[in-house]
Amino acid sequence: MKKLLCCLIGAGTLLFWAACSDDKTSISVESPNPGDLVGTESDVRCDVADPNHPDDTLHGCVFSTEMWYRNSGYRVHTDLDNGTNTSGVWYWSVNAADGRNVRVNWNQPLTADYDSMTLSNVIDQCKGSLCGMVVFDALDESSRSVPDSLKGTSSFSLEFSFAGKDASGKYETVDARDMQGICIEYFADAMRMELNLGDSLNALMDGEFYGVELPPYPVLSAVQGKEVGNRICYPWEQFVLSNAIGADEAPVSIEEAVSHLQGLRFTISSNQDYAFIDNFDIVGLGRYLNNPLIEDKIRPLDESCEVLSVKDYYCKSSYPDERAEQGALSVAMSYSLELKSALMNSGEFVTVNAENCVRNLALTALPATKLVDWKNRCDQPLPMTFACVDGSESVSLEYAEMRAVFDAKTYELYLPKKALVDSLYAECLSMVDYQFNGEPIPDTCKAEELLSDRSIYDLKYASAGASIAMEEFFAMLDSLYGLDSLDDATRYCVLNYRPTIRQSAPLAKPLLAPPPVYHPLVKLIRCKSGNVYYSDEYKDFLEELGIKDDTDSSEVANLAKETSRQYHSNLFNTCVEDYEKPTVMWNGVWTRVNTGFDNGTGTSGKWYYMTDSAYGGNSHIEWDNGYVVKDWNDPNALDSVFGEYGYLIGTVHYEQKDTSVIPFVYLGFWLAGEDGKGGHDAVDITDKKGICVVHSYSDVSAFLELDLGDSLKAVLDDDVFDVNLSLSYGTYPVCYEWSRFKQAGWGPHMDLEEALKHVVGIRWRFQGNAARDKKVRFNISEISYMTP
Repeated sequence: MKKLLCCLIGAGTLLFWAACSDDKTSISVESPNPGDLVGTESDVRCDVADPNHPDDTLHGCVFSTEMWYRNSGYRVHTDLDNGTNTSGVWYWSVNAADGRNVRVNWNQPLTADYDSMTLSNVIDQCKGSLCGMVVFDALDESSRSVPDSLKGTSSFSLEFSFAGKDASGKYETVDARDMQGICIEYFADAMRMELNLGDSLNALMDGEFYGVELPPYPVLSAVQGKEVGNRICYPWEQFVLSNAIGADEAPVSIEEAVSHLQGLRFTISSNQDYAFIDNFDIVGLGRYLNNPLIEDKIRPLDESCEVLSVKDYYCKSSYPDERAEQGALSVAMSYSLELKSALMNSGEFVTVNAENCVRNLALTALPATKLVDWKNRCDQPLPMTFACVDGSESVSLEYAEMRAVFDAKTYELYLPKKALVDSLYAECLSMVDYQFNGEPIPDTCKAEELLSDRSIYDLKYASAGASIAMEEFFAMLDSLYGLDSLDDATRYCVLNYRPTIRQSAPLAKPLLAPPPVYHPLVKLIRCKSGNVYYSDEYKDFLEELGIKDDTDSSEVANLAKETSRQYHSNLFNTCVEDYEKPTVMWNGVWTRVNTGFDNGTGTSGKWYYMTDSAYGGNSHIEWDNGYVVKDWNDPNALDSVFGEYGYLIGTVHYEQKDTSVIPFVYLGFWLAGEDGKGGHDAVDITDKKGICVVHSYSDVSAFLELDLGDSLKAVLDDDVFDVNLSLSYGTYPVCYEWSRFKQAGWGPHMDLEEALKHVVGIRWRFQGNAARDKKVRFNISEISYMTP
């Protein structure tokens, strides 16, 4: 019975107990997934235990990755730290011995600093493992002529230290004989696992390193659905010297090497003339531990518990220092929130600044931390909770001891964070309020009411007067609307002010205006005594307006009416003046784009539309509300779209149909207009700096392109100048200087400066994969030139 119980616990903890097998010396070389793993006959295949099936009988060694596994943290858990908390930190280097360029593509910004967070972004991106791409550039001609015997070997090394650094920054060594070897799960094309013995023994080895060549198991295997990497265990005696020197000739024996071990190194190297790329992914690492004892693992904290079975398991790697740091931050965060809640519910008189400071206390005092689910990191679980024969439960003594140390570490890390929160909380409570003119409010008083802006319209009763002024102004515009005698500028501005055209902006603002700047002020001040009074800056504001009594509705409304009437009049005059400047081109209320380059035909700024139909495609634009453009030659073709929305809005549908080209749709406007010969005149736009647009897209497959006309496009083989449009939410203009417009490179080269002298139109190009993109939502609401 005792033997069966020990077997159960041994399987559940992924440890081997010799009493579970009659053959105490056998080592299983059966692969857990024989069709997936690769290696040689000498490679040791240890059984992989399943925590969900702890009754499975295991034989020989057990594959484990308790030192490093997906999302077990950012360091290798060696359990051999020298007390400086610097063990298991990943660090890397490159050695370009033959002069070639060697680089690592991590796909994340990082440095070579010795810090546990240096590769954290990479590990997160690799979903908890450590992956990358090593690139060896080809040798130049002069280096290729050097005899192979004289060429060096370029390499990339990735390494961690078992003990860490001492106080002076020097790596220390450990006696790793009890580990018996290393188990690894990985993907790699060609990688060697080596032992770093430290400076002294490395010097004796004279460039030789004990190591093993890992069988190729390409990263592509993961792409093909093999989520489990190559799993192999290597006892120390399988580590051999890189140049195959006999064991009796080695200056340092493998036994001596393992007893003075600094770190484990993974090396990818090349001495070939040609370029070489190697992808790698280190998924798991663990001790070999072929024959550990397990009796000590069946120890419930409650000595009266007669163990029936293991109920729950845990992993040592689930409790790294990073988790303790996260726990300390979480407790400190809860503490700061408790302080805030207590203050908000106390009814205590506090200033606005003090209250806002306390509300943001957690964000101010504590750094942001990534939340990690530590509970799912068990490849080799250990007993955490036992079920007892009498129906009770008991945690294991090992778990209780480990958790006590972990909780003490968490509390130790929490104390300085709590002290910081307390200090900042005291600072918050001492804060006084200020008027916006910089004058402090007495510390026994606080700001009670604010005005969002120093504007007549923020006063009570002002809206009634402003509404009357706006109604009168729009009545005047209605009397002008439709008159044939209006010039283009006046007609444009009349349309710009009509609320039926731009309902979202009844108070029209200058086109492409920057966000408004507000000037708030304190209106009322309340004191602990209950006294409430006007602030000095509010009194000054009323005096500037000429208002004697802000409670007099008639006085406030009349002043607001006159101010609003003058505002609309000035804004309308500004609109007329801006129209005469070729900076403002279009904002959805005028059919044609105001290009400033009309050739006298009155056809500049007309919109045009092209699709892939000539190539057998069926891509098209579906305008909102089912609107259909019947005749693109009609200068007012899009009036119905503009009248409904005030901007262009629709959906591009990509349909491949019979075409072999990537589906596309063009939407653009002519700059000068028709030339009378079936074409369009070109213009010189070098005096403009670029173009600004207010737009939004649901995809990145949109481009802005310079239309150089049919003749020049044919010369360039359609390799014209364009820019990939940035994703935008259509609120503010996004500007593109001409210098950002580039040719793709397949056609003859043309200088941009010369191309800018021969532009017939500017157009949007929507182009995407029909199977992937299918359709793209877009809207275009404003266009303007960038001027130098």
